[in-house]
Amino acid sequence: MTKKEPLLASTRAACYMILIKHNKVCLILRSNTGYRDGEWALPSGKVDLDETFSQSAVRELSEEVGVTTQVLNIEHAITSHRKSDNEPGVAWADVYFVCKSWKGEPYNAEPHKHEELCWFDVDDLPDSLMDYQRKALEAWRIGNKYIEIGWETK
Repeated sequence: MTKKEPLLASTRAACYMILIKHNKVCLILRSNTGYRDGEWALPSGKVDLDETFSQSAVRELSEEVGVTTQVLNIEHAITSHRKSDNEPGVAWADVYFVCKSWKGEPYNAEPHKHEELCWFDVDDLPDSLMDYQRKALEAWRIGNKYIEIGWETK
C-alpha cells in the first residue's frame, strides 16, 4: 500500500458587499469575464495584499457600483470556506459584509465586466444568482455566521 501524497493547496481570500435598500439587495450581472458570465453576483472581489477584508469590501463597492462608504458603516454578515468549483486544490475564504449607508447612487461602474445592475427583493432572488453566493445569503438570512461549501461531509 502506498501513501498518497497530499495535493498542494491554496486558500484565497475574497470579500462581498450586501448592499441593502428597502429590503432589496444590489446585484450585478457578470459578462466578459470568463467566469460565470450571465450570472448575477454581489459586488465583490479578491482581497489585495496589505488590505483587510473590510477595506477590500469598501474598495470593491466603489469600483463595481460607484458608491462610497466607510468601514464603520459596514458589518460582518457571514463567512464561508468554499472549495473552488473550477480550480482543483484551491479554496476560498469568502467574507460577506452588509452595508446600509453609503454616498451616491449605485450604477454599473464596470461595464466591461458587468452587463447591468438591478435591485432584487432579498426574499425573491434571481434563479441565476451564483449558487455559492445564494447559499451564503440564505444562511445569513437565517442567522448563520459561518458556512462551508463544497466540502465532503465525513
